[in-house]
Amino acid sequence: MTAEYGWEFLWSVVAGSAGSAALLAIAAYLGRSQLSHWLSKDLEAIKASHQRELEAYKVSLIAAVERTKAEQDLKKSSALKIVEMKFAAFSALHAASVGGCADVVSTAKMNSDFKSAEEYARLRGVVQALRQASYSVRPFLGHDEIQVLTNYRSSFVKVLAHCLPDTSPMVDQQDLIDELIALESQVDTLIRSAISQMQTLG
Repeated sequence: MTAEYGWEFLWSVVAGSAGSAALLAIAAYLGRSQLSHWLSKDLEAIKASHQRELEAYKVSLIAAVERTKAEQDLKKSSALKIVEMKFAAFSALHAASVGGCADVVSTAKMNSDFKSAEEYARLRGVVQALRQASYSVRPFLGHDEIQVLTNYRSSFVKVLAHCLPDTSPMVDQQDLIDELIALESQVDTLIRSAISQMQTLG
């Protein structure tokens, strides 16, 4: 009787242990499966988050590149417009100054009988064109260069006064004529220097 109870007890322990082991194995499997599922979900979420961040970073890089390109294009366009303005201003100055000095000097030296109102009006037009061209070119010049232009216009006007009809020939003011010729030479040098610089930039 005792032995029979002993075997029953032993079998119940074994059965209980086997059941517990089976339950533990099932729980472990389910736990691993659930843990794997959770980890998978977390990994997918992390990957999706990183992908979104990567896409946002790519978009920001593209936007930065486009912004830089647009800024560079704007700078190039602005620089080109400034060069065009500078070229136009110096071309106008060249047109207004070339030959004007010789014309006004030769007229000033003429006998009053040969001086005409028409010629004087034409030379005054040259001075006006020179004044306008000088103002247009000022933004591209330094103080000393602006002073050269101012002196040139002033000297030009002084000689022009002797081109009026009924004025005596300008024969006793050679210093004034020499000053005008020297200043025109300086203006010519100034124009050549500016154009040479623009060619270097091109």
